[in-house]
Amino acid sequence: MRIEKRLEILEERVKKNPKLIHTAGGISQKSLQEAEKRLGGPLPLSYCWFLRLYGEGLWGGWEIFGLREDEWGNLLEGQSVPDMLWTALYMRERYQLPREYIPVAGDGMGTYYFIKTIPEGRREDGAMVALRLTEEGEFVETESLEITFGDFLEECLEVEEI
Repeated sequence: MRIEKRLEILEERVKKNPKLIHTAGGISQKSLQEAEKRLGGPLPLSYCWFLRLYGEGLWGGWEIFGLREDEWGNLLEGQSVPDMLWTALYMRERYQLPREYIPVAGDGMGTYYFIKTIPEGRREDGAMVALRLTEEGEFVETESLEITFGDFLEECLEVEEI
């Protein structure tokens, strides 16, 4: 099934049960483009979909990192999680996180979940990967999830619905 269709189904599922999520509200294309420029490349399609419709917030039992706008439609930059842009730039500077990793969630105990973007600046969805931040300040891969961000969102809802 095409990614667009899967995201459409996911959106319908959320509309039928809005208590599954609590989000900040979507962002504009202008803010999305500004974030991509600051990150140095395009974000994957399913993550763009999430940012445009939901921004950031609780999705099932997970806090999903994202982006927010102020009341004038300008991209807000936080100084901590769950601001994805701040988190990505901070992790790149402080821990030398490679540019292809986009942080989208954390478990609160040192493991972060990332979208590993596709090289050559394509918008295709890369696989999700879990990296643990060691005491030495290095990221170590703990798990390659073999799923896309859209799949990850779907799994977050399934856990919450149980």
